[in-house]
Amino acid sequence: MGRRPRRRRRPPGARTGPRGPGRRAAGHTRRAGRTCRPLGAGSGTGAGARAGRSRRGGGAGRGDLRPGAPSPPGRPGPPGAGQPSRALVPDLVRGRGPPALPKGDTDHGGVPVTEPWVGTVSSLAPLVERHVAEAERARRPHPEVSAALVERGLFKLWVPRDHGGTELGLPASLAVFEAAARLDGSFGWTVAIGAGGGLFGGFLEPTAAAEVFGPRDALVAGSGAPGGTADERAGGYRVSGRWRFASGAHAATCFTANCVVHRRGEPVLDASGRRVVRAVAVPPAAVEVLDTWDPIGLRGTDSHDMAIAGRDVTLPFTFSVFDPPHQPGPLYRYPFMAIAEASFAALVLGLARRGLDLFTALAEHKVPYGFEAPLATMAEVDRRLAEAGGRLDAARAALGDAVGPTWATVAAGGVPSAASTALVGRAARGCARAGDRAVGALVEVAGMSVLPMASPFGRAWRDLHALLAHGVFSPLRDATPET
Repeated sequence: MGRRPRRRRRPPGARTGPRGPGRRAAGHTRRAGRTCRPLGAGSGTGAGARAGRSRRGGGAGRGDLRPGAPSPPGRPGPPGAGQPSRALVPDLVRGRGPPALPKGDTDHGGVPVTEPWVGTVSSLAPLVERHVAEAERARRPHPEVSAALVERGLFKLWVPRDHGGTELGLPASLAVFEAAARLDGSFGWTVAIGAGGGLFGGFLEPTAAAEVFGPRDALVAGSGAPGGTADERAGGYRVSGRWRFASGAHAATCFTANCVVHRRGEPVLDASGRRVVRAVAVPPAAVEVLDTWDPIGLRGTDSHDMAIAGRDVTLPFTFSVFDPPHQPGPLYRYPFMAIAEASFAALVLGLARRGLDLFTALAEHKVPYGFEAPLATMAEVDRRLAEAGGRLDAARAALGDAVGPTWATVAAGGVPSAASTALVGRAARGCARAGDRAVGALVEVAGMSVLPMASPFGRAWRDLHALLAHGVFSPLRDATPET
């Protein structure tokens, strides 16, 4: 007579049932045919009321920014692409057709043209996934990915319409950046920084802006820290210096660099006694790209140092983002620091969501040491996923509540108050804390699976920490007056 088989012991904290971790976790459901509300769109009704809110979509739209629609001369539109990969496509674009919009409308009037551009990003998911490991090894985007970004006009999102760009407004842009980061951290950074360089087209003199941003493959790389000097010369400056973190360095068609203005060998001071800083735009031939980029995360962003030695730059190719813009659109009148903070916060939200996605996949087969069942069966893991999703939902809603009123004010021709602008920065740093805690809580139970360089979840974790090292997320900004 055979022995009775032993009953398999369930590990502590496990629960029965076929559901994997977090299938009903807050902010982590997958519902076909629904789309997230763009950050900053519509009137704010409080973070608690807006967390995780979604809305139904309409059918094919009339707007000329939808995928596949013809673009007017000199202005790119997102081309129609094939079906995106369901494995990596953000929830906010599944099953959604482009909205009906007035012809030529971006979100200047507060109605964001979001879904077509988010769909354009998400259609690149298979391409990004195929080349993500190679981009990390090469420390730059794969050429096929770079070509696709040019082809689909994503580097032209913030280029003024007058110079062949889309001039997409901030709320819609944040949704695009979030979706890109959810595909891959380095890809998200490349999209946001590549699009962000187009903002300078609103501050350069029009003739110079047309020359810089006219080419179809126009891409600006540069650095915000004033790492060089601009010595005054007749009609311009002589520029020298070295700058760090010029993302996209090897693909750039133009470099920008902030310089301290000098006159007769001494820094020029403004009325308040601060050094005058001015940005210059120079061609690649004037720049030496230095092989310095070897970080723990965001490795595939080509963010090397750059140097310029004694280059003469004429006045039209200099600018300051703190001067009145040459373009009238709200994108160029919105406070520069707030636009940077909101953009990087959107990347945090997307990258943290990617962390949740990848952990969920890992948990299906990861059996912790000393246990007999995978993480996907454990109630504690469900709890952590639900809490992580809730943190991100609340942070996203708070960012939208901060961006929405300030954007509406600028779009209506006004100037947001210093207090309301400061709320954008605080909300951005709230996103940073939420992303760090959300993914960190999952790293705690993932164990050593996060350590290999080839681990997708480990890569998302490293990318997130590289992103959080950016100065806009420093808690010191909330402890000292904004500058």
